[in-house]
Amino acid sequence: HQQNSKMKNHLAIISLLGSTSAFHQTKPPSKGVTNLYAKRVYPQAGTPMEEIEYDTDVAPLEGYTGPSIRRTGDYDDQKFQSTQTDFLGYDEYFVADNRADLCIYLPNLAEARSNLKSQMVRSYCAKAGYNFLAADWYGRGDSSGKLMEATISRWVQDTITFLDRKASDITGGMCDSGKKKAVFVGSGVGGWVALRVAMERPDLVRGFIGLSVDPDFTEDLLWAHLPEEEKEAIMRDGFREISWGGRDHVYPITSSLIVDARKHLILRGGPNSIKVDFPIKIIHSLEDEEVPVTVPLQLIDVLDTNDIELIVPKVGGHELGDRTVMPGWIAPESEFTVTDPPFKTELENALRVTFFKTSPPDYDYIW
Repeated sequence: HQQNSKMKNHLAIISLLGSTSAFHQTKPPSKGVTNLYAKRVYPQAGTPMEEIEYDTDVAPLEGYTGPSIRRTGDYDDQKFQSTQTDFLGYDEYFVADNRADLCIYLPNLAEARSNLKSQMVRSYCAKAGYNFLAADWYGRGDSSGKLMEATISRWVQDTITFLDRKASDITGGMCDSGKKKAVFVGSGVGGWVALRVAMERPDLVRGFIGLSVDPDFTEDLLWAHLPEEEKEAIMRDGFREISWGGRDHVYPITSSLIVDARKHLILRGGPNSIKVDFPIKIIHSLEDEEVPVTVPLQLIDVLDTNDIELIVPKVGGHELGDRTVMPGWIAPESEFTVTDPPFKTELENALRVTFFKTSPPDYDYIW
């Protein structure tokens, strides 16, 4: 694989598959703390300083008075102060010797930041040596905020603020127009938010991987099909729990979400109406109960780029999490359990290719 940053892939490919400022709470080192990098066995990331045993024959760090040194590893359940009164709950996989590569996961409307998809992305980043971030939306999960104030506008601005401050030292990868901050993986509404971030702050988006993306869902998939009495109730009371697509899952839908989203619709500008300069891969199940496969096809049409690929597993549904598919070479009577969802390979390949395409020509990349 030889990279040429000036060439673009001129095909949009559709593949049909049979299966498919941060508040890190660490204490400052005590007086006379020893050199952490000289230890032969490293403690687990986030271990309190008082629980770390140091080699007695190692010289102390002369004059060091700063915060404890962060080691490569997991830093979960942190809080990021997004405004004077609000914060986002987030998880992080930190890589001490890589300040160039970052992946951020944006969840869908109903899920928390830690879920099957985000865990797979995080696992891949840990293996590849990339930094990883995932935060709950304002008004959701461990983040602060009122449900009635949770809107697309708020989520887009929070994402921009989060990356500007939390990832201020990440240099990012190379694209045609210069360095970009992070590879975005967006699930459902997370994909919509990621694309809005790219439109407002193109310097932040190095690449985009969409999972069951649903841009404009509030207008096209929800509002357009709701009975008039439901619409009136949402606008009158400000809130309703709604399900659609034949699933039992219930979504909290507010009047503020519906009205605000109309300022962020992206599928109405016509062919090539949104200019992007980063690689895009979209994974969308043919059997998605909530978002028909015509939605990512519409998205491909409005995005002005040829470096885009749509991967369509036949199974998986909206959550892309169907674990029941048995490989063809397994006998039906055998006791065999499929532990990975059918799209795991496609997701990891998408991450691998996206980071490779957006790395500098002289980058020491491990394929």
